[in-house]
Amino acid sequence: MMQKVFDNNKIKSFIEENHKDEVRFENIVFDDKEAFMFDSVKPCYVFNNCYFKSHRFDFVVKKIRRQKEYLAIVFKNCVFESDVFISGCELENLEITDCEFHSKRFVVAESKIKRVGIINNPNCAKTIDNIHFHSENEIDYLDMRLLSVTGAFNIDESNIKEFYAAKNSFKHIYFKKLKVEEKLTFWDNSIEKNSTISNSSIGKSLFRDSKFYNVLNFFETNFLQITSFECIKTTENSTVKISNCSFENKVFFDNSFLGILKLDTSFFSDIVSFQNFQCNTIELNRVHFDKVAFFNDINIKLLRSLDVKTISIIKNQLNKTDNNIDYVKMNALEKRKFFQSLSRKNTDFFVLWLNKISNNFGTSWLKGIWFTLKCSAIFFVMLLAVNNFVKSSYPLSINIKHDWAKFDFILAEFLKFIFSFGFTSPEFQSSGWLFLIFIVAKIFIGFGIYQTIAAFRKFK
Repeated sequence: MMQKVFDNNKIKSFIEENHKDEVRFENIVFDDKEAFMFDSVKPCYVFNNCYFKSHRFDFVVKKIRRQKEYLAIVFKNCVFESDVFISGCELENLEITDCEFHSKRFVVAESKIKRVGIINNPNCAKTIDNIHFHSENEIDYLDMRLLSVTGAFNIDESNIKEFYAAKNSFKHIYFKKLKVEEKLTFWDNSIEKNSTISNSSIGKSLFRDSKFYNVLNFFETNFLQITSFECIKTTENSTVKISNCSFENKVFFDNSFLGILKLDTSFFSDIVSFQNFQCNTIELNRVHFDKVAFFNDINIKLLRSLDVKTISIIKNQLNKTDNNIDYVKMNALEKRKFFQSLSRKNTDFFVLWLNKISNNFGTSWLKGIWFTLKCSAIFFVMLLAVNNFVKSSYPLSINIKHDWAKFDFILAEFLKFIFSFGFTSPEFQSSGWLFLIFIVAKIFIGFGIYQTIAAFRKFK
């Protein structure tokens, strides 16, 4: 259909000649070098299949006559090259459907609107460059679906009762001093570049099934009701950072994969769940879990990249939830990190080194058995070698000139050396050197047996 061209004068004449409350523009090209203001002369403006090429359009629509007027601004299948400012409005409905924006600014400011709907059809490939909600907006319901926002999506100093965003593609989002009274649903969206939500207050929030490709930063934000970060997917190097935030209700990170998760100086008042959570690494710093955090079945790919503070916090929460197996693993990792930071001159170095080689800091009972047998063999051979040079009644020694004893006799003496107390044995006491070796051997063998038993604690 052929489009008509309206300059500002034609727009004004068209509005004045229309005697209905609703002014409908269809198949119009708006082209003028000057800005134009749609004011409260008419309560409802509808634009269908229009092309905005003028310098700028301002909308200031308020109730100035009958209180029952339906105030609305509707855009359908429109293209914008003009800046659009909707400011100081009192609307029942602001509807934007299947529209394309190439302007620098599409701004909603200082307005009271019951419903804002910015929606595309599933097969619509149209894009929006920038969307800005600024300066004390009060919106009952904000609905954004199937959009491709190639620039910035900003919300600043606005109150929204319920905010629903689904299946959108955003380049950047910047929310500051946003207040969502009831519910924020951020479902199946993607964010390409660094984005921030700061100094905000949010009721129930669901960041579910969404994808983040860079850094998403939550800063100084209060989450007042249940918060869900479930089923989120990010790239290997992407980061979700939550700093100086408080969570007043339950928080769920279940079944999500995050490249890096950073929690810094944040307070969790209720239960936090990381069940089946996966990440490359996680950093916890000055984080307080007032009740308990469930780290069951958490999968940290770069486990050795964790710092000691993070390990300690996770370990304490595993202990609270009686997760003994994962607790022992984290406890071993904490000791290993501490051991790696010590110099050989430190008094704890030798003790931790023994723990490492005897049962890998409580995680390997096989290593405990191997340590015990190895120490037994070393001291038994030492005892036999020394016995070749001292006078004693012990029947075995290492001397290639003598006949070999039978294997079962050597085995019996070796097992007796390991498992018998033998402190009153006349054979060991027949030489002070043999008795000294026996006593030192018993210390190491006893330590090895204890470490083997200790390694089974994770299965209790």
